[in-house]
Amino acid sequence: MSGACPGAIHRHILFLLAFCSQFYFDLVACGEFEGVLFETFHLKLFLIHPLCVPGKGSVIDVPSTFFENVIERRTQVTIAEALVPVMLLLFEKATICHSTMLTFTDNMAVQCSMSLGHCKAPDIDCLCQAVQIQLFKLGIRVWWEYVPTQSNCSDGGSRVGTVCKMAEQLGVKLTARHFPKLPSWRSSPLGEWMNFLQGA
Repeated sequence: MSGACPGAIHRHILFLLAFCSQFYFDLVACGEFEGVLFETFHLKLFLIHPLCVPGKGSVIDVPSTFFENVIERRTQVTIAEALVPVMLLLFEKATICHSTMLTFTDNMAVQCSMSLGHCKAPDIDCLCQAVQIQLFKLGIRVWWEYVPTQSNCSDGGSRVGTVCKMAEQLGVKLTARHFPKLPSWRSSPLGEWMNFLQGA
């Protein structure tokens, strides 16, 4: 847009935003039992679509059994949050098909991995590649953007379940969803995930 005045650029950006889906996601990973801290994961996503009123939102508890099949780490926050785009493709495929999306996350590792479509960790890399291929097949264009936690409107929702004042203010209807049975990344990882996403 060389030579365009700032006002014209600003109007162009606003025009694009008006016709984009906006997708925010987050999770809470905390817990305590008899003084011992442990991780419990609750995924949260907001989908604000220009043709979808009210907006949609989901709250999904990740069972501990999922982490039995991933690489052992000090914390599983990144792979848990990388699951959210998978949940979006599973639960909102019809809504976002052939659309343009602005996607916001306060996890920079996820934002970078999804932007690149690649991660050094094999299990997260499998998720990234499967998501990117499925987005391409569905004609979905995505811009992955980092947003500070305090500016992530889905942050509160991931901590308080389906009762969320922020969701009410944004006109987002929250639904509790069951965590689906996911394939393992270890055996024929990418092909297995692709078959899963295509058949969902």
